[in-house]
Amino acid sequence: MPNFLQCVVLDTVTNQFLMIPSWDPPQKTRDANYDDVMVRGRSEPHVFYSNTGLQVWQITLHLTSNLNMGDTLTPLSVKVQENFLESLTMPDYGAVPGAHAGVVNPPHPVRISILRMFDAIGTIRNLSFTYVEPFDMFTGFPHQIDATFSFHGRPVISSDEKPHGFADIRKSLPWGQDFQS
Repeated sequence: MPNFLQCVVLDTVTNQFLMIPSWDPPQKTRDANYDDVMVRGRSEPHVFYSNTGLQVWQITLHLTSNLNMGDTLTPLSVKVQENFLESLTMPDYGAVPGAHAGVVNPPHPVRISILRMFDAIGTIRNLSFTYVEPFDMFTGFPHQIDATFSFHGRPVISSDEKPHGFADIRKSLPWGQDFQS
């Protein structure tokens, strides 16, 4: 049995969740935006910091009903998991107390936790599914669906922890130590 990362996907509004294995570790990108401004009398541009975007994680999850893996899911339950993930990318047309009927609300915020390595709240974007053979001969549903998406979010920070900035990250680095040993 291969090792996998246990991933929990939680809808923070309804508190519904999925526990899904992931064999691929998430990949993180962070985009800091700087504006280059040409200043009269200078040969090089002056750089202005604009903002740092949210963390963007590329995550691949494997929705599977493989009895060899020790699970008891059926191809129908894999399809239900697919529908749950897809619903997290759709707008919510439900009535909000005190609002006009038919107001379109953004998708529900999602909390994704993968072991202790990753715990963030944000939105699922760019969701795609790959249907993997074999297919169930009675329902026609696949036994495995690979879900790949980008997750735009911010880390979950406990109440006693402050957000990390430049100085905090630099303090945690082991400056002057020999990394060869």
